[in-house]
Amino acid sequence: MLDVEKLRQEREKAFDAWFEKWWKKECLEKKIKKANQNGFTGLDVVFSNYNIEEQRWMRKRKFLSKLQDMLPDLDVDFKYAKNIFTNSRFLYGITINWEISKSEDL
Repeated sequence: MLDVEKLRQEREKAFDAWFEKWWKKECLEKKIKKANQNGFTGLDVVFSNYNIEEQRWMRKRKFLSKLQDMLPDLDVDFKYAKNIFTNSRFLYGITINWEISKSEDL
C-alpha cells in the first residue's frame, strides 16, 4: 500500500532539488543588479521563457514562497496578464520588485 506522507516527502524533495538547480542556473541576483543599474525597480520572470516542466514547478505557491525566502528584502508575487482577444486574465510569470519609495517618480 502507498504511504501518502512518503509520497509528499519525495515530491517536496524533488522540488527542492529542482529549485536549487534552477536558482544556480538563473543567476537572478546578477540579473536584478543589472536591471537596477539600468534604472529599473523590478524584474519579471516570464513563464513562456521556460519549458513545460519548469513552468509546472514555477506555477506553484511553493515556488513563490521559496523565491521570497531567497530574496527576503524584495517583493515577489505572481504576475498576471490580460488576453487582448478574450479579455481574460492568465498567469504570465513572476514579478520581483525592489522599489523603496513610490514617490521617486513625481
